[in-house]
Amino acid sequence: MKLLAIGLGLLAFIGPASAQVHYHKDGNPWKQRANRGPDAEVDGWYYNLGISGIRVELVADSPKELLVRHVFEGSPAHKKVKVGDFILGAGGKRFREEHKNGYGMDKFGPDGPILEFAEALEKAQGKSEKGKLKLTLRRGGDVEKVELKVGTRYGTFGKKFPEECKKTDLILDELYEYLVEHQREDGSWGSVPQNTFAPLALLASGERKYMDAVEKSVRQHARTTKSEDDSWLINWRYMAAAIVMGEYYLATGEKWVKEELQEVYDFLCSTQYLDLSQVNPKVKESHPDSWPDDPMDQHGGWGHNPGFEGYGPIAMITAQGTLAFSMLSHCGIEVDRERHDAAYAFVARGTGANGYVWYGDDAAGDQDWADMGRTGAAGIGNHLSPYKGGEYKERADQHAKIIGLHPESFPDTHGSPIMGMGYAAATAKITPGAWRSLMDANRWWFTLAQCTDGSFYYQPNRDNAGYGDDARVAASAVTAFILSIPKESLLLTGKRYKNMKQHMLGRDKDPKLPSDLGGTSLKMRKASWSLLTKPGMRNMARLAFPASTITHGESESSVAFTIDDGFCGLDNPDGCMLEEVRALFKEHDAQATFFVTGSHCEHTSAEDIAKLLADGHELANHSMRDHPYTDATPAEFAADLEETAEILARHQPEPSPWYRAPFGRLNKKMQAVLEEKGLTHVVSDAFANDTEIPDAEWVADFVLKNTKPGSILLIHMPERGRREWNFEAMRLTLEGLKERGLAVTTLSALLKG
Repeated sequence: MKLLAIGLGLLAFIGPASAQVHYHKDGNPWKQRANRGPDAEVDGWYYNLGISGIRVELVADSPKELLVRHVFEGSPAHKKVKVGDFILGAGGKRFREEHKNGYGMDKFGPDGPILEFAEALEKAQGKSEKGKLKLTLRRGGDVEKVELKVGTRYGTFGKKFPEECKKTDLILDELYEYLVEHQREDGSWGSVPQNTFAPLALLASGERKYMDAVEKSVRQHARTTKSEDDSWLINWRYMAAAIVMGEYYLATGEKWVKEELQEVYDFLCSTQYLDLSQVNPKVKESHPDSWPDDPMDQHGGWGHNPGFEGYGPIAMITAQGTLAFSMLSHCGIEVDRERHDAAYAFVARGTGANGYVWYGDDAAGDQDWADMGRTGAAGIGNHLSPYKGGEYKERADQHAKIIGLHPESFPDTHGSPIMGMGYAAATAKITPGAWRSLMDANRWWFTLAQCTDGSFYYQPNRDNAGYGDDARVAASAVTAFILSIPKESLLLTGKRYKNMKQHMLGRDKDPKLPSDLGGTSLKMRKASWSLLTKPGMRNMARLAFPASTITHGESESSVAFTIDDGFCGLDNPDGCMLEEVRALFKEHDAQATFFVTGSHCEHTSAEDIAKLLADGHELANHSMRDHPYTDATPAEFAADLEETAEILARHQPEPSPWYRAPFGRLNKKMQAVLEEKGLTHVVSDAFANDTEIPDAEWVADFVLKNTKPGSILLIHMPERGRREWNFEAMRLTLEGLKERGLAVTTLSALLKG
């Protein structure tokens, strides 16, 4: 109840109606300064007027005017607009509405000269105005008109901004480069907001050239987190580490990251407030009104620091906790369900009937709302819940809808506007209507926050927090993240619901052991596969794939044996059977082509792979992960191929020309990329769907029945505890081929002679 009372007091406050940001008689926020960086030359925290190069203050006595406080040298406004000028209008029109001052539901939004200037500047960059922005100024006692050449290089935002928008694409290209240039030697960009959204934005770009910067950031998170830590304001940093390292792990599958994630999880468990014994006794003196009334008061939450200190757990960090635990669960960390649900319950208690999340675990009024950062973090935390149950989705949708219903408070998040903007945007994207509402209502912000050097500026806001030396890096990072959301290349931004869940292995629903499948189900699968393949797999391939796809060779005396998903899955680190498979093939004087999944090399030694190649086997590209790539962009697919090729090149310097699409899913976009890379798609004409039919004898019998001279056979790589029946299927198949007098060789030997 304590945080609720404080929050309601803030929401109820109504300042004098005269300015857009909440400014005060003591000079805040205007008197705040940056001591270093490009904004150090400016004597205060003023509104940036986009690429015009002008900074302005909002003045109570001139509610329909903008007071010029700074003009950047070399900008379009340089030598045309002067400090002390009042801007009366833009785009050939006088400003019509007064701005507002204060904090509250009737104060949020940019109405007034700020919005009207943004609209004029945006229009000026289009074809109709030919890059010219007309301003009306009051200079001394005179009214003057000037024209700024803002140019048409960026153009205007598209109707579906940021989707299908050339201006967005250009901005993103510049922001990605800006973030790389401003990354520090230790991998950091400064404080927690930057260290959250800068690496996420670069990872979301889908561009391989930025992966070094992302990895550098991830390693910085790893170095600065551990299972036990007594640093100050610590929970913010660990939440960020879980989210950033989690996304990186899902994208790369690098084993060392998962070990770091476990440390972060252990720490977050130790800092979550679950018991009265965790309350710091000093709270009675420092924050007597915050002392919990009962064991469930603020139960399940996180505050700035471990346990319960100061005014206790708060919704913004706890909502991030639900997200962090969700992320960790998706990465394979075993998350305590009771802890996770306790955090969800904390946020739910602080959620009003309209979906708006307040400061603590008490809700505001049913129809009250303000800044949306907490609501955003809660929304994406629920949306990514790893648990079954409609309540999580319902909460996520409710949070998204309130953000879309009241998008005007987007840049005004309490405590950390940058973090609030990022999470609010991610949650809004859950519901198309909310996303469209949020982006349309805040087009002005993206127009005015852009600076002449391509970076973005942290505009004044109603919380008046966070401005300083690295404010441009912070704003640039969150802008790049938000504009990258439509790429859906992160778990946070939709990747989970595409590509068969990239963060998971495609075999997650396959049986691990023969006992996983009942007798009736097994019979049905065998019957279904036999019926499906009755026309012949060569005929089926001709219908399903481009003409360039190879299904078989022309030999009269040999076949090619191919093995998919080499060598050992990320989910089965102790399951590698490469040595056993190598020995089996050596016993039968047979060679094979191993279609290697790049991430499956993690648990296989280079020495074992070298022995395999010495025996005459070969490696070929099967993409980085075991899932379909049909929803990937050409750039994403190309980057994935290159990443896998680099892994294979460590073992087999001469690149293989063969590629096999995971799940046999290949589309025109993927085929075009394969042609650019000089790769040929190869399928099989003798495959028994062995990943779903755990019966070694049936698999071998089906493969042999469909084998002809020149055939390309396929059996998936067996692992201990995973598809292990395929080892016996391989043995039976090799014996059957030997009885028929067919030599067993690699694809290259079969197809190249």
